[in-house]
Amino acid sequence: RRLIEIYFIVDKTNFIVGYTKFLLRDDNATVYDINGNVKARSDPGDAEIGTSAYDIAVSYLGDRFVYCYIDQKEGDTDLRIYLNNGSQVGTETDIDTASSPSTNLDNLVDCVAKNESRAAVVWYDAGAADDVTFNIVNNIGTTLYTDADIDNAVGNTARVSVTALYNDRAAMVFYDAADADITIAIRDINNNVRLAPKDIEVNAGTINRVAIATIKNETKEYFVVVWLNNT
Repeated sequence: RRLIEIYFIVDKTNFIVGYTKFLLRDDNATVYDINGNVKARSDPGDAEIGTSAYDIAVSYLGDRFVYCYIDQKEGDTDLRIYLNNGSQVGTETDIDTASSPSTNLDNLVDCVAKNESRAAVVWYDAGAADDVTFNIVNNIGTTLYTDADIDNAVGNTARVSVTALYNDRAAMVFYDAADADITIAIRDINNNVRLAPKDIEVNAGTINRVAIATIKNETKEYFVVVWLNNT
């Protein structure tokens, strides 16, 4: 499980640290300035997210940030929006009310802002079926589309990661434990398929990890994918 996550706010002078308080079984976030001074805290968070099989992810969203997490105690995937001063916007959104996390791994959920008004969320849904699921939320945390199953048979140790491209699409990577492969896919800001799931490694072994990040030059944006090859 992921115990800490760091993300720079868009103005590059502050950063967010999302983390779990293991003894209290709670999730929290703190905003720091570039010199390490505390600017704001979201404390408490959910109150209790369980003792294992949870995960957290954060991303800036203009004057606020999106905070996603797997709640093992409630068996769901949740999302909250905070302003950069630490105050919560609206209420918690249950992205998936029955994702049933049971695997004590990281990379179970990830989120990224596509622009200042929308963010993409991808997660491993271990509920009725082992699948990788995707949706888009606005800047108050409302889901905009029906959950999209990117792959509906990924086994019980799937991992996920997502990044933004050109402010209007999301590129994701996931480990498909059922087939032991690494797969990428792209959806745009309106949830249209820009790249259907495509295997980029067909023999990645077991208990894998994945990461994806955007790189760019003056005119184009690309994404880089990294994974652990256990073969």
